Amino acid sequence: MHHTLPTIAFTLGDVNGIGPEIFLKAYPSICQHCQPIVIGDRAALEFYAARLNLPMVTCSIIEPSSPVTPQPGTLCAQAGKASAEFVITAIEQAMAHTIDAIVTLPLNKEALHLGGYHYAGHTEMLGEYTGSPTQSMMLVGGDVRVVLATTHIALADVAAAITPTTVERALVNAYAGMAEIGIRNPRIAVCALNPHGSDGGIFGNEEQHIIAPTVLAFDAAHGTNTIGPLPADSLFAHLAAEKCYDAVVCMYHDQGLIPVKMAAFGMGVNITLGLPIIRTSVDHGTAYPIAGKGIARYESLLQATEYAIRIIRYRRSVYVR
Repeated sequence: MHHTLPTIAFTLGDVNGIGPEIFLKAYPSICQHCQPIVIGDRAALEFYAARLNLPMVTCSIIEPSSPVTPQPGTLCAQAGKASAEFVITAIEQAMAHTIDAIVTLPLNKEALHLGGYHYAGHTEMLGEYTGSPTQSMMLVGGDVRVVLATTHIALADVAAAITPTTVERALVNAYAGMAEIGIRNPRIAVCALNPHGSDGGIFGNEEQHIIAPTVLAFDAAHGTNTIGPLPADSLFAHLAAEKCYDAVVCMYHDQGLIPVKMAAFGMGVNITLGLPIIRTSVDHGTAYPIAGKGIARYESLLQATEYAIRIIRYRRSVYVR
């Protein structure tokens, strides 16, 4: 098995978004590197193939939900419900070892909620359905890789969510994630929460009381040499100029996502760390305004597939199933 192409399940996401289109566009390239399986809606793929004059896929398609009539760009409870069912089926397949990895296409969180699935996004669903409460998001864009200590929560709630537990979890997953994508002895930096790292406690004390002690304790326990906490603005400016860090642990969503998306040029990847299964994703949303128009770019999907294959190869080399 280890000499064959890996088997990767692609969840179609919200069929009213750009997911089906970018999969159809990327499919010829994807087939050269893995054995793809679609978990989604065959009729939706056929609809976009006909509409956009793209070849229909020839791989296996698993259809866990009742068919959804595509309405490009439309917020729809039925499409949201189906998108969740695609993901849940993929997780079940991965947990049963019938596939090697999952690559997810975008779902719409509002449609997901309308469809009866009250999750903040893929990451939280993956954590629940794999029984892994300690997952982290890693976003990759060019040379910028960030791991988030907190994910989809309101900005007003971030400071209270920065605890020794959340910071340590992000550090554990960051080091493990670097190994899985083939970076040994990584240089990992940690962002401060407050402007200027709070300037010695003038505005905020999370750096002194939580982040710095947690980093020191982690390094002492693991023999690592983590840098920080450092003010986020200067840290990313330094990284952009000198490529001096392999990954950065960020305290909240936009602190990490803004520099990643600026560096990604449409080729960013979202990787869920800390799971028993492998999951990567495009780093963009459903893009309803351009759905069905034939102009969506698919480079992020190719990058997500490439990262999934890198992690599969790493796990195959380390673990014997």
